[in-house]
Amino acid sequence: MTMARKFVYRPGEAGVFHCINRCVRRAFLCGWDGYSGRSFEHRREWVRERVKELCGIFALEVCAYAVMANYVHLVVRTRPEVASAWSDEEVARRWLRLCPGRRDQKLQDTHNIYLTEVPISGLMAFKLGMFPMNTQEEK
Repeated sequence: MTMARKFVYRPGEAGVFHCINRCVRRAFLCGWDGYSGRSFEHRREWVRERVKELCGIFALEVCAYAVMANYVHLVVRTRPEVASAWSDEEVARRWLRLCPGRRDQKLQDTHNIYLTEVPISGLMAFKLGMFPMNTQEEK
């Protein structure tokens, strides 16, 4: 039975979570798409590299993953003890790695970067980083 995230996830406590992200509208993430007649197998490595990159930014550890034709499974463990040891400057550095378009902001102005809405150690921020909404169409 599914439950709301607020009942399952307690910020500040370590936890292990099974996350699923599925493609919609007959889209293929990886493998051969019979509908379009194209192969998207090269994306499997992209997803693997992106997960590796994001784990270097967030206080998460990937226990297992599977990149399927139209969905991704991740089993992740939160590491709040790691995130709590980060200074404000370290959090700002990691945030700027995730959002490089904001590099024009000075790192000395860390008090102007508000990170309270999406905690850097949170699962939602990881998911947003995994599949950002503003990606360009692949050619």
